[in-house]
Amino acid sequence: MKKYISLVIVLLVVLILVIFFFPAHITAKILNQTASVFFIDSVTTKNLRQKYEDEKPIKILVVPGHDPSSYGTIDQGVRELDLNLELGRYLAERLERDERFEVTLAQTKDGFLPALAEYFEQEKNLIWQFRQKKAEIMNALVGEGKVTRESVVDHISASNDTALKLYGINHWANENKIDLVIHIHFNDYPGRRQDVVPKYTGYAIYLPEHQYSNSKASWDIGQDIADRLSTKFPSSNHPKETAVLIPDQELIAIGAFNTLDATSVLVEYGYIYEPSYAPATPADRSQNLKQLARLTASGVEDFFKD
Repeated sequence: MKKYISLVIVLLVVLILVIFFFPAHITAKILNQTASVFFIDSVTTKNLRQKYEDEKPIKILVVPGHDPSSYGTIDQGVRELDLNLELGRYLAERLERDERFEVTLAQTKDGFLPALAEYFEQEKNLIWQFRQKKAEIMNALVGEGKVTRESVVDHISASNDTALKLYGINHWANENKIDLVIHIHFNDYPGRRQDVVPKYTGYAIYLPEHQYSNSKASWDIGQDIADRLSTKFPSSNHPKETAVLIPDQELIAIGAFNTLDATSVLVEYGYIYEPSYAPATPADRSQNLKQLARLTASGVEDFFKD
């Protein structure tokens, strides 16, 4: 009798799974995993530090912002993309000094990592479906009043090509169980070329807004990086960036629509026209970028060794 009851229970469970989940197998593939959902932490500071202490590889993805088709801002012939690529290389090299860090550099001067470039091309439909499904979930939660839309700084909308790559990086990072994503950028502002003296200077760090599943641990890492950068570089004096750590819902890089499981930070290391960057000699500029890389890596190490 007990065996019969157990068999009935098993059959009922299987039936429920077939009815409710099998028709949604495509959706399951798009979402990839259940970690990046609202109200549940996809990653925690405690777990990351425990992983480091247990000497398990910490997977870090370093993403120099922009690409040749959209190179960001420019000053005195120096493109933001080139600064990002150089700093990204220094940062990856610095992080690799810790044997527990497994570092992947998303792109170099030769282009995107082949695995990523192939992913963008072959999984284009999956990436857009992934983005669409996540947007639908967030919009539904906003409509129900369970999630609120928050905005601190306005951003220029990404082109379709750029958005595909950024959402693709998020989906790829989820699939490959990346622990930390660091996006590298340099800042600018509209109308700067008409100003006799540029208005703003300094770095700021953009982080997932607190309702996102990767927010809490990202803020802990962001704080440690900011603490290190503050020892040598000024923080932003832009009125909307004076807090240094800026919550954001819209930047794809750090998980717009809650699309990223890993901790993520986007660092605007300064304004491109500052004396340390575009106007500097190539040798001095490289030294400044190396110092930024050293301080960023030290901030990451501080987080894991706390």
